[in-house]
Amino acid sequence: MSSAAPSLSDPSAGPVRLRSGNRAPEFTLPTDDGSVLSLSDLRGQRVVLYAYPAAMTSGCTTQACDFRDSLDALHAAGITVVGISPDDSAKLAEFRQAEALTYALVSTRREQPWSPTARTARDSATGRPSPG
Repeated sequence: MSSAAPSLSDPSAGPVRLRSGNRAPEFTLPTDDGSVLSLSDLRGQRVVLYAYPAAMTSGCTTQACDFRDSLDALHAAGITVVGISPDDSAKLAEFRQAEALTYALVSTRREQPWSPTARTARDSATGRPSPG
């Protein structure tokens, strides 16, 4: 398994799929608090970037809360957690508040740097991803 960063130079290639141990492509994305976060801001740190399709849905809320509840142990191990979603910053702020999340949430609303490797449920009528 290669740990080299995937290339984003060809936009027609579609989203980049990452696997555990891959380097994520550079990004600068808006956060839930209106600031921006760049992957380069986290260089030298151990980082878990977890992707989810929609804030405030049952599956995504469970995942977010699992990270929240494990945050002390992750921080003790020197790991920073960042959640990444196509939701806009306002919805992410609402999600953070509702679930008392204490780590950064970033929005890919304008840019999709990669696609999560987890399976996404699909709507049987449209074939589009189904949230949660």
